[in-house]
Amino acid sequence: CVANLSRLAQHVELDLREFQGATPVEVFGYNRFAPIRDHDYQVTLAPYGFFWFELASERAQVDESPLPQLPGSMTEVLRRRAGMGRALQRWMPQRRWFAGKGRTIREVHIDDAIALDDDVALLVVTFSFTEGDDQRYTVPIMRLAREIVSGIDSSVSGHAIASLDDGSLVVDAMSVARGAAVVFGAALRRRARRGRHGELRGRPRRTRLAGLVDDPRDENVLGVEQSNSSAIIDGRLIAKLVRRLEPGLNPDVELPAHLLSAGFEHVPGVAATLDVDLAGESNPANVVVVHDAIAHESDLWVKVLDDLSLMIDMGAPFDGSGGGEPAGETSIASLLGRRTAELHRALAVTEPAPTGRKGREPMAPEPFTLLWQRSILQTLRNSVRATQRDLRRARRGHVLDETALLQADRLDDDIDRLLERYDELRTRKLDASRIRVHGDLHLGQILWTGSDVVFIDFEGEPGLPISQRTIKRSPLADVAGLVRSFDYAGRMAVHTARERGRVADTDAERVDEWRAAWTRANQQALLDEYFADVGDTGLVPADDADRRLLLDVYVLVKSLYEVRYELANRPDWVEWPMSAISDMLVPVSGR
Repeated sequence: CVANLSRLAQHVELDLREFQGATPVEVFGYNRFAPIRDHDYQVTLAPYGFFWFELASERAQVDESPLPQLPGSMTEVLRRRAGMGRALQRWMPQRRWFAGKGRTIREVHIDDAIALDDDVALLVVTFSFTEGDDQRYTVPIMRLAREIVSGIDSSVSGHAIASLDDGSLVVDAMSVARGAAVVFGAALRRRARRGRHGELRGRPRRTRLAGLVDDPRDENVLGVEQSNSSAIIDGRLIAKLVRRLEPGLNPDVELPAHLLSAGFEHVPGVAATLDVDLAGESNPANVVVVHDAIAHESDLWVKVLDDLSLMIDMGAPFDGSGGGEPAGETSIASLLGRRTAELHRALAVTEPAPTGRKGREPMAPEPFTLLWQRSILQTLRNSVRATQRDLRRARRGHVLDETALLQADRLDDDIDRLLERYDELRTRKLDASRIRVHGDLHLGQILWTGSDVVFIDFEGEPGLPISQRTIKRSPLADVAGLVRSFDYAGRMAVHTARERGRVADTDAERVDEWRAAWTRANQQALLDEYFADVGDTGLVPADDADRRLLLDVYVLVKSLYEVRYELANRPDWVEWPMSAISDMLVPVSGR
């Protein structure tokens, strides 16, 4: 545990060399930090902040069988490809970003191999499975010469894919600073490289960017991504390698560019992309997306947790502050509500966005229809059934505690009556619109600059194909994500305080009442400011009851998803989203 007892932010350097190769994992959020290497480990702590780490061995996640040895030089391996395909079939399922875990692999095919320099190449790899759709990935690889291999640390060797006849290693290029610099540098240079099925093209959107990657020491590869790999370049840019490739414009390119052109400045600018042609596809895919790096104190999730932690330490649950009338404590929620409304209004701007296929404006709002409203209800019903199925499995596995079991029983007893409340969406059309939305909005996707907020990561839910992520939806889907995020923040803060012994068991009920009051106050401040600012744009229903009805549907869908997520990853926390669902069931159960 590393704790900061000061009221000021502190930077520390820790001598953790004896744990070289291990990866610190923050135990409350399960975020993975950069691996420990052969130098002091640097951590920056917020005022009164702390990190509680467990050390995860990278080796434990790696296949212990000998590395495949591929005959020939790097050029020959890339030309023949079959051996590299077998090596990737062994290596890729162990990666956190591989989405085909648990599926039976039928075939691995290297669609393209494009050299970026003598030692670095970009592979486009397709995985075919016995069931379901194929998945296409980008894998940047790098050859490490034999004389370099003997000196590398175990965190890099854990990314080794194969060995060559001359004793060199083929590794994930993103695990080596120079390899990452070559990959991201390709996006910053206006240059095309030929591949078997087309070109790999760097598309910088401004001049004088290429020099920023000349020195690999100016590149800081981040170690906490799950679905993509990112790096900070010279403190000015943040570059993201999109691991899973799909044809078409990535929403994280399209939406920030549109928002800035519409006058909304609370998003990072797009500095460059690296695009690749794909076999059998008419549109290229974004391999690398480069944004401006935003100077910030933290994301809003960390900011809110720090504020709550300080309030608990100062005795807020026992003096009335933060309860029914939290003195000034809803200011961030109010600001967030206003900025989110501005975000949605800018997303609905139709000029100067380009015209889409068949002359349709890709950003133009579209009115609700009964067919669309019925699809919302069907999504809700599907989510209910999937959640009930997972809860039944959890019951059989005896992973639910007594409280969660009672909540699951209430869900089974009362959910049909709750769904009846929303049945009017089948027959009565709401006066509202669908627009492009963020798609995965929560406090962790918003940066806190010290006085304002910046929205990031417009990629949407990475597990969904781009065709689904670009579907126009009600902006209340984003608002529901923020409503749930405030509830999680309150619960996480109290959970952390109890784990650290700052809340006695005898005070737990009173602190939880304070948490619930804080959550309600911030959720209401968010909604009041949002609805006041979104005004009469027609994006949401003008009638208060209709707005509440539609928001409740999206909050319920989000809560049901959270239940399934917690059952699969953190079953001890399933009570958190189940409590939100139980609160919605109370009016229909009469209990």
